Amino acid sequence: MKFTVDSNYLICVLHSWNPHHEGTLNDLERRLDTGQEFHIVPHTLLEAYSVMTRMPEPFRKPPALVQQLLHQNFHQFPLTAIPGSADVWILLSDLGQHTLSGGQTYDRWIAWSAHRAGMQQLVTWNAKHFMSHPMPGLEITSPVIVG
Repeated sequence: MKFTVDSNYLICVLHSWNPHHEGTLNDLERRLDTGQEFHIVPHTLLEAYSVMTRMPEPFRKPPALVQQLLHQNFHQFPLTAIPGSADVWILLSDLGQHTLSGGQTYDRWIAWSAHRAGMQQLVTWNAKHFMSHPMPGLEITSPVIVG
């Protein structure tokens, strides 16, 4: 199964202080151990970078450190294809048709890109952000916490 994740998932993997850190890390390891294919939507990396460099103190990290953390931990996983420039018009039409706005724009961009890249599952701690307007064939799920 091909899967991708939301930025909050990446952030949980990287921050031991996060209450979801261990569960998310275990979820990722379990998925990889069972042969699931982890692909990353490029926008997810950018959103994780943005969030991690603007968090309130003491959680905020310097840009160079965030870039290093993201690269060290995720560079080995394939990136989904970046939709072409003309696709932005298709996405904007989709957003307008579904009356999505604000932060929902970025969640839709991640889900839309994942769907276009053939992902079967998007894993996030914010499933409700993606559930209101599902993409056909893209299952939205939360990390599976075992134990």
